[in-house]
Amino acid sequence: LLKTASRQAALRGHFVVEHAAAIFYSALAVTEAEKAKGEKHVRDLERRALDHARQAAAKADSADRESDVLGLAGLLMDREEAELAVSMLAGLRRAEKGGADAILFEAKGLLLLERVEEAAAVLAALTDRAGLQAHVLPEAGRLYAEMEHFPRAAEMYERALLAYPAAVPVRLQLAYLYLRMDEPRKGVATLLPVKALPPSGLRLLGHLYRRMGRNDRALEQLRAAEQAAVEARDTAFFSTDFYLFYATVAEDMKMPEDAIELARKALALDPEDPAVCNFLGYILADHNRDLGVAEALIAKAVAAEPDNDAFLDSLAWVFYRQGRFDAAHEAMNRALQASVGGLDAVILDHAGDICRALGLEVMARWYWEQALEKGAPNAADVRGKLGVAAGESP
Repeated sequence: LLKTASRQAALRGHFVVEHAAAIFYSALAVTEAEKAKGEKHVRDLERRALDHARQAAAKADSADRESDVLGLAGLLMDREEAELAVSMLAGLRRAEKGGADAILFEAKGLLLLERVEEAAAVLAALTDRAGLQAHVLPEAGRLYAEMEHFPRAAEMYERALLAYPAAVPVRLQLAYLYLRMDEPRKGVATLLPVKALPPSGLRLLGHLYRRMGRNDRALEQLRAAEQAAVEARDTAFFSTDFYLFYATVAEDMKMPEDAIELARKALALDPEDPAVCNFLGYILADHNRDLGVAEALIAKAVAAEPDNDAFLDSLAWVFYRQGRFDAAHEAMNRALQASVGGLDAVILDHAGDICRALGLEVMARWYWEQALEKGAPNAADVRGKLGVAAGESP
């Protein structure tokens, strides 16, 4: 059909024919690749698809259906021709021939080209229109979020929620934005009306409650998320990130056995993940459990990332728990040197403990004072240690 059409003078070079050829050769390239045909053959098909796509882009103003233009733009963007796709869509917009979906695609292409300010301007011109169709709002919100324009993104999802109050995906996206904007109460209020949240939604509620300082409620939601995922046989839900967050909440709730068990589940999923190795190793060391295992895990993390200050702090801490104070001091010095982004309060507190164990009272006091200035989470304990260092009764 394509060959027949290309022989007709009236059809040769027409948008419909070039667009169809681009789609056809692109699909054929995928099919041939799946059949493990030769790479040269597949590359030739890809080249032909791109040649026809370029020809079609030059004739986009004659397209009868916007969906064809959008499909062409997607094909061009997938083949690293976002500049051409954006130029085509901008031309249609200026000629007032492109609808809202085409403008959204243009903003997407501009983001691919890292032209964020232009993308924001194009999107704002669209979303500030009166009578904007509701189906446009979620995609506009997603694009604003990608630009990290969170208030505008939240506004889009809020407007979408007015139009689609029962849309759970919209509520999930809006609640996640509220989390990123540090407005967890709004996020909780967005999700609570949903009677049966999916496991991902329950996990999100856990994050929101923790941000509110309600670790007890966070733990409830994470348990519910785990149970819901088990019942749904959603094995993909269980990730190292989920278990590490779950373990962190359990640790904050003074439930070390649960925290260790959850961290071990994370390790079972990815035994080579440095963050997982460090997390489990640190919790074991902090609670004086299996110090040999803890050292091996932390050493593996440090070997993977030798300049990670958190990992080096964990190594210093396990040496401290083992009574190897010189080794702890050496590892702590490496951690402090690696803290180029600013010294962490927990690391400073640990440095104080190690210095006190070595009889370096002046240095210990200085580190604890710095830990308090940095907002140490265990401020009362640090003040107590400072009192002891000054000669007061513990």
